[in-house]
Amino acid sequence: MRYAVGILTLALMVGVAYGHLYGPNGEGNPYYMPAVPDEYIPTIDGDLSDWAWLPSQFVFTPDWFATIGQFTDQEAQVPKDDFDVIVYGPVWIPSMNMVAFAIHKVDDILYAPHEEIRHCWDEDVVQWAVDADHGGEDAGDGNDYQQCFFTPKQGGHVGVFQGGGTVDWIYTEPYAYWAAKIQDNGSFDFEIMMTLWDWADATGPDASTKHMLKAGEIIGFSVEVCDADSDSEIEFPDVEFDYGNIAVGGSVLPDWLLMPVEETLKLLPVGSDTWGRIKASFK
Repeated sequence: MRYAVGILTLALMVGVAYGHLYGPNGEGNPYYMPAVPDEYIPTIDGDLSDWAWLPSQFVFTPDWFATIGQFTDQEAQVPKDDFDVIVYGPVWIPSMNMVAFAIHKVDDILYAPHEEIRHCWDEDVVQWAVDADHGGEDAGDGNDYQQCFFTPKQGGHVGVFQGGGTVDWIYTEPYAYWAAKIQDNGSFDFEIMMTLWDWADATGPDASTKHMLKAGEIIGFSVEVCDADSDSEIEFPDVEFDYGNIAVGGSVLPDWLLMPVEETLKLLPVGSDTWGRIKASFK
C-alpha cells in the first residue's frame, strides 16, 4: 500500500528495514499503520461501528488481499455467506502506547471441534503475530516474538501459541482489551487493543519490557483470518498480510511503518478540529 501522504520523506529517514519477508512486488516493505487521534479511540466492546472513521486505505477485504496474492481465484469461488471478511487496521494509539485492529467475519458454520483452546490453528481462528523490536527472532516461548490467536469457540478466547500459556497474561487487562460478538453460525465481530512487548516474561510484567511505540519506527506485524469447515480440508480460505509460516518467527512478517497523527488526519474528510466542534455540539 503505497501512496503519497507526506510520509515518504519520513520513510526515507528511517531507512530500509532488513530481515523480514516481503511480497513478490514489495508488499509489506513497508505497509503504513495509521495513528489514532484521541477522539477516534474505539471502545472495545465488540461493536465495530466506531471503526467507521478509518480511512479506506486501512480497511481490507478479500478483493484487496487478492491484489497482493493472498487470496486466490480458487478461494474467491467460496460463496460470500460461507466466508467473507473485513479487516480494520492495524492501527496504533500514541496516547495509550497500544496497537489495535478489528475483524468482521461472515461464516456459515462454526468449525472448532477440539476442546483444547490452543488447538485452534486448523479451525476457525484469527491469528496475529508480533515482532515489536523488529529483531526477526525465532518463535521460542513467546518472549520476544508472539504468534497469537482469537478462537470463537467456548465463548471466545485470546492467547499466545508459544509458551503453553505462560505469556497469556499479556492479553489481560490493563495490558490488552478485547471483545467479541459471536453468532451461532460462526460469524463474529472481534476487536482488540494491545500493548506490545520487547520481552514478555513468563513470570509476568515486572520482569518484562514494554515496547514504546513512536512515529516513524518499523515493527513486524501480521494478521490472518482463517475459515475451516472440516478436518479433511488440506487448504481452507484465509486472508493474511504475511508471506510465510508465522509459526517460524518474526523473519516472515511484513514491516509496518508507524505514521504520525498529523499524517493520519490529512486523510480524514473531517479534520480533528472540526470533529471536536461537532462532538462538542452533541453535549
